[in-house]
Amino acid sequence: MLSSLLRSKRATQVNIAVAIAAHALMRAASRLGSTLGLLAALLSVGACAGINLSHDHIPLRIASQNLTPDNPNLDARPLFQAALDYARKNSIHLITADQGAYYFLTPAAKDRYLSIDSASDLAIDLHGSDIYVKQSFLIWLVAIDSSRITLTNFTLDSLQLPFTQVRLTGVTANQRTLNYATQPGWPSPAIFNTVTNPDGSLQDLWALVFRNGALVSNSNRLPLTRPLQDGILQVQKNDAPWTQPSVLADYRPGDTIVVTARGGEAPLLIAGGDGNVIRNVDVYSSGAIGVHLDTVSNATVDHVRVMPRPGTDRLIGANADGIHLSYALANNLVTGCYVSRSIDDAIAINSPFLAFVNQQTGARQVRLLRNFNSIFPNGLAVSFVSTLTAGMLPAGHILSQDPPYADPPTQNSTSVAFDQDLPSVQKGFGMIYADPRNRGSGSVIQDNIIEDVFSARGIYLGGVSGVVVQRNILRRTNGGAIVAHEDTGSYPVGPNRDLQIVNNTIEHAIGPAAVGTGVVAAIASIFVLSTDANFNFVSGAPNTNVTIANNYIFNSGRGGIWVSNLSGGTVEGNTILQYNTHPELAAWGLSPDATAQLRQDFTQAVVVKSSDGVSVGNNVTQKRPHPLAQYYNGAN
Repeated sequence: MLSSLLRSKRATQVNIAVAIAAHALMRAASRLGSTLGLLAALLSVGACAGINLSHDHIPLRIASQNLTPDNPNLDARPLFQAALDYARKNSIHLITADQGAYYFLTPAAKDRYLSIDSASDLAIDLHGSDIYVKQSFLIWLVAIDSSRITLTNFTLDSLQLPFTQVRLTGVTANQRTLNYATQPGWPSPAIFNTVTNPDGSLQDLWALVFRNGALVSNSNRLPLTRPLQDGILQVQKNDAPWTQPSVLADYRPGDTIVVTARGGEAPLLIAGGDGNVIRNVDVYSSGAIGVHLDTVSNATVDHVRVMPRPGTDRLIGANADGIHLSYALANNLVTGCYVSRSIDDAIAINSPFLAFVNQQTGARQVRLLRNFNSIFPNGLAVSFVSTLTAGMLPAGHILSQDPPYADPPTQNSTSVAFDQDLPSVQKGFGMIYADPRNRGSGSVIQDNIIEDVFSARGIYLGGVSGVVVQRNILRRTNGGAIVAHEDTGSYPVGPNRDLQIVNNTIEHAIGPAAVGTGVVAAIASIFVLSTDANFNFVSGAPNTNVTIANNYIFNSGRGGIWVSNLSGGTVEGNTILQYNTHPELAAWGLSPDATAQLRQDFTQAVVVKSSDGVSVGNNVTQKRPHPLAQYYNGAN
């Protein structure tokens, strides 16, 4: 899910300094949500007058023409980039544009249209304009190692969408073929045969089948074989329950098939930096994640919507996550956002492995393979994570590296020496940040609304520490609504620690569509879990101090709250009404013994296991239908 091309440009500062006075003014003013407030803060630190893209290119001699709106034949990219470059050279801190539509037709590099690199104190306010990029799998704008950048008041969409919608005309279930007819305004899926990622690799092709706007019961993403043909889709044969002929046979002529091409990066990406803000931005299509922030601190994502474009018949928004904070550093805020109809997690915050152990070569030395081309400066405090037990092992501080530390790194493999003797580590074990401030401490996800997540979870927390998830509303998530999962296999992370999951409202999590990422993504509406490299449950308790309190959970397809592998925590004051409403769902991806135990756990409102020191009390539970269930079940 992350772009290796941009990992090398992450900020090397992993211990975040105290914000200077100008930074505080910028952040305070940005919360006002207006250009006037932003400009006042910028002027207070000596900012110059701004640039209006629609009027100032000619007077300021930036270019020979202005960027006038609403001209589909005018390539906005070179004019916009010229203004960004001019602003940086001349200490201009505000860029605006007349409201209208702007079209980005040619990329500046193979993976992006626009770049802001190592800049600071810049506000881009487009006054409600619509941005259209020609190719959906390219980044519209990336801010690299930049601080106090504010992006506000615009929408993002694609001219060539990363999905199409066709009408099902027939099914040959035993041969796993779906026949279709194209629909007015939508191209044939065959257009994706020639679409590749910026590095030349093929994108993943999937189909989802909808009836009355929702996934067909017991179905989920269908992997497709290449090449795609006009009029017919061939489903790949695998062991997923929803790819079997018995499920395919349930599809009906007239159902809508959405064919997606997943790949590339987010159209809006912030890679590194401190104090950046994305506010009042809508993303209507993306080949992958909608909004991606990587290795950021003190960032704000406020009133951002990732969703299908209003007024259209589109059934999906982003082909992957809605909003994702990866390698999250300290004090980030996601608030007032709306994510609807994403195919993967709606909102995610995680801290993946920095590197994998290749070999322990001495008492204080290991050879590592970087994860996502990560960097880790000398002096950094790190820990190791066992992929067998999911437990943390102390490592100390990095003393030196061979080849020497560099940003970007010169090689994917490096030999690292530490300042103290190491525990025994095996090949495949992970290295993570030891300092909680580098794993999201102080970050808050609050007051967001999430609806209709088709193949994953609502809010996902992976390997983070000190994160608060509060006052969110989540409806109709395919997996668990709020999930703290230490996954050491697919997207490896360390334990979750010091989390607060409080005062959230969850309705209709899990089902009736099949769980697209396996049973470990959908054990309960809220759950805590650690698994080894093969997705087996571990027996220890590497996660610590998680509070799950005062949440309202209604109509959960499986359990209400399920807690495992936790040392110290609280499950109190929650209301859980109507659970295990979809016992028919396949429990796929685990051993028969584990599946049998989970089948029993699904029938319980609250389950705590493989844990110690967890307080459970004052929870209100009711398994039978709530008196208002008929109204909730009828809501869309």
